Amino acid sequence: MLAHQLKQLCLKKLSAIILDLPLDNPATRTKTVLAERLGFFFCGVMPAMSETGADYPRLIYLNNVDIDADRPVIVTDFGKELAAYVLAQSRRI
Repeated sequence: MLAHQLKQLCLKKLSAIILDLPLDNPATRTKTVLAERLGFFFCGVMPAMSETGADYPRLIYLNNVDIDADRPVIVTDFGKELAAYVLAQSRRI
């Protein structure tokens, strides 16, 4: 089902497709693995988005878009570490 929806969105020429999955749902782990197999990768966290206050990891699928790693200005050490992780994930996919 996710693969079909992804294909349909790609055919609409969307540049980026975002997938947020609730951390308080036991199925999130399995769905994350499936999404990564389809080309999604971790790009951040949406804090306290659910009624229970659970965070949502954010996954992104880039549809024929390259990341320019030199473009963002990152000032904190943690931000640089997180950006390096996201860039590594995008290259892995």
